[in-house]
Amino acid sequence: MGRQLGTMLRRMPPADRPALLIVSVNPTGDTPASIRRAMANWRLSGPWRWHWLRGTKPELAAVWRAYGITVEPGTNDIMHGLALYLIDRRGFERTGYLFPFLPNFVALDLHSLGEPA
Repeated sequence: MGRQLGTMLRRMPPADRPALLIVSVNPTGDTPASIRRAMANWRLSGPWRWHWLRGTKPELAAVWRAYGITVEPGTNDIMHGLALYLIDRRGFERTGYLFPFLPNFVALDLHSLGEPA
């Protein structure tokens, strides 16, 4: 999913690129160093604004619940839902996608968010 997002963002004109917010599913394991590695591996550390939401498990659990993301610790990994939400400038959720999503549809929807209502 991260690589798809990076590819899609790189294809967009810089002025049209949205801010990207990634919500942690690993409150104890997501450190500044591991986040930098993940962003590099996913090719998301490009020329756009991005934020990685970190917090305690109870803090993040509230966000997970709000967006219907299931997070289940496993033996050596964390299983979690993969979802992408587009939120407009006023903070309203406009659409959501489950992985795998079609980048062209996301790009079209992002473009429509930038147009006046």
